[in-house]
Amino acid sequence: MNTNTKLSDLIDRYMIEIGAVKNFGKTKRHALIRLSKTIGQEAVETLTAEVFYKWGVDRVSNCSPSTLSKDMSLIAVVLQTSEDLWGYDNITTELKKATSSLKRLQLLGSGTERDRRVSDKEIELVKKQNVTNLPLSTWIDFSLSTSMRLSEVSNLLWSDLSEDGKAILIRERKHPRKKRNQKVPLLTKAREIIQKQPKVSKFIFPENAASITSAFRKATKKANIKDLHYHDLRHEAISRLFELGLDSMVVASFSGHRDINMLRRYTHIDAAQVLKMVEAS
Repeated sequence: MNTNTKLSDLIDRYMIEIGAVKNFGKTKRHALIRLSKTIGQEAVETLTAEVFYKWGVDRVSNCSPSTLSKDMSLIAVVLQTSEDLWGYDNITTELKKATSSLKRLQLLGSGTERDRRVSDKEIELVKKQNVTNLPLSTWIDFSLSTSMRLSEVSNLLWSDLSEDGKAILIRERKHPRKKRNQKVPLLTKAREIIQKQPKVSKFIFPENAASITSAFRKATKKANIKDLHYHDLRHEAISRLFELGLDSMVVASFSGHRDINMLRRYTHIDAAQVLKMVEAS
């Protein structure tokens, strides 16, 4: 082993060589880059269980146990790949020891299901507090009317819009096994928003997704709204589709879920709305 080799060298090699065979999602790629810039600066030969443990304790002070678990899993994949393919020996052992200790202290954990609903009042407050020149209100309205992920909105192409404007193709939509293209219907509100967009790019919404997320975060902070993330708009949109009286199969045609049971974790229907639906039937 080269004594000058850093963990970041292995991460970078993993991203280049494995990434050439299997396309990484934006979330995984960004996480790998972040790890490369932090613990990645450690020399591989000095990566003891204690080093991993101390890094994990420090990391979890700024993130959730589930996020730390994902980070540790990514490091494990990089190290295992280095052993399997690049001639490194026994470099996963110390990470396993640290992982075991962090688990015993309950600093590692799986993600928890969110049941955060977004009120109309909160949405209006966020829109009013946008201090950027970005069309944050447009993105919010479109996300709420489609249940699309932020990355999916940012990649929508004019060429993938149907001739009648009532459907659009989402390319490489997230899937448990393999990303797939999916043609999805567009509700009236979503169609109206698209029709108002100027054709200045091949993308319908040419703004940078990360910039939209940043603007949303700043607006929620300025509006003093706690615990609200952009992805919660997807949860809210799916819940609203159910509140329209649509069944799971129809909602899945919008949301892209292949496993209908997975819709349960996104759906938190308001009890008062359920009563209105029952009384109206």
